[in-house]
Amino acid sequence: MKFSWKVFLSIITATMLTFSIGGYFLIQSTFQSSLRQAVEMAYQENDIFRATLGASIAVSPPESSSPENTVKKLAGSISLSSPGKERKFRICDSRYQQLFSDLSFQVPDTVIKTLDARHAGYSILKQEGRYYLQSACRFTVDDKVFYLENVRDISTLYEMKENQLALYQKISLILIITLGIAVFCLTNWLTRPLRILSKAVRAFAAGDLKIRSEITSEDEIGSLAEDFNSMAGQLEQKICELKDAALRQEMFMGSFAHELKTPMTSIIGYADTLRSRGLSEQQRFQAANYIFEEGRRLESLSLKLMDLIVLDKQEISMRTVFASDLFERVQRLVEPLLNTSGIIFDCSFEEGTFWGEPDLLQSLCLNLIDNARKAVGEDGMICFEGRADENGYTLCIQDNGRGMTEEDMSRVTEAFYMADKSRARKEGGAGLGLSLCRRIVELHGAKMEFVSKVSEGTAVTIRFRKERSDEA
Repeated sequence: MKFSWKVFLSIITATMLTFSIGGYFLIQSTFQSSLRQAVEMAYQENDIFRATLGASIAVSPPESSSPENTVKKLAGSISLSSPGKERKFRICDSRYQQLFSDLSFQVPDTVIKTLDARHAGYSILKQEGRYYLQSACRFTVDDKVFYLENVRDISTLYEMKENQLALYQKISLILIITLGIAVFCLTNWLTRPLRILSKAVRAFAAGDLKIRSEITSEDEIGSLAEDFNSMAGQLEQKICELKDAALRQEMFMGSFAHELKTPMTSIIGYADTLRSRGLSEQQRFQAANYIFEEGRRLESLSLKLMDLIVLDKQEISMRTVFASDLFERVQRLVEPLLNTSGIIFDCSFEEGTFWGEPDLLQSLCLNLIDNARKAVGEDGMICFEGRADENGYTLCIQDNGRGMTEEDMSRVTEAFYMADKSRARKEGGAGLGLSLCRRIVELHGAKMEFVSKVSEGTAVTIRFRKERSDEA
């Protein structure tokens, strides 16, 4: 059942119950009040009958007959009337035997049998479709007990009650119809934002990630729509990120397979040549050298892949790193290779400290310098600088090599991405160095920026924090 129908039926049911119960008790209370007045008047009539009979007995000459005969004889002379109505009564003795009655129908002895010396009583009788109030009281004559009863026609009270109930039913029907129309319009108005939100949710579930709910109010439903829009935005962002991650993973696997296939093909080919053909000493050396170079390339690829896996799985222990120690270690490792290649290496740094893991930082610098070496070629220049400031320490590696385009810079840290594939493979690269650098920078909570121009060179700047950070 729809929420609007639940609200509609709930309000209608609650209103009907409240109105019905309230109306019933109101009519019943009015009826009971009128009945009490009728009972009081009946008791008053009883008292008048009894007083009149007592006065008649008091003024009548004494007789030798029994009190029963006296009461029976005098009762017939009593007449009590009001405009348009004549009051009827009967008298019974102590054995509930009727001594006198001018009633037109027989009444039961139930009331008089329940009376004691101090009380009066009444009951409601129904005769031939009409209602009568039977009231009774007890009196004595010469120590003899007698019962006086009179009957009033109270059918008008019941007729009035029935008329009120009928009128109330008509009013209730009109009220329910009017209220139903009003509540139907109200529930449709109140649930309209929910229908809009439901439509947006169904569209979102069907794949329309751009859909958002219209906010039509500032109440709880409006807040719910705002929360949905916020959730939809975050989900859209997460799904896009997942799609990008899946695409990158697919590209990673394709590139990985390709990078493995190329050296393996060369190794198998040259090994088969060595095995199946008679070669000269120089040819055998050349083939073995190709196998050695491709093997070294596979080794480099596997080591960098292992580093990426370890960085994702292993907890890194950070500590304070002195800039002088890092620069001296890096300079000692790279200078021989760069000098052999005819590349000028300019290393300068300021004293300072920052938070990090020394071995990872060394790997970061070596990969960036090696990447610069592949870009500059012979007679190139690489500058390795360090600057301290109040917030931390900045490393900068700059070369005067080929440089990169805007597209290359946006993807350069992706695994297996190479701006110049032929030259990178010739230099033994697999496109994992900068991906490894990006992961190391992320683990340190640092920031890495690339500035590059084609044919002019590339500058990489990394800013480290001086002390430990919760984000690192």
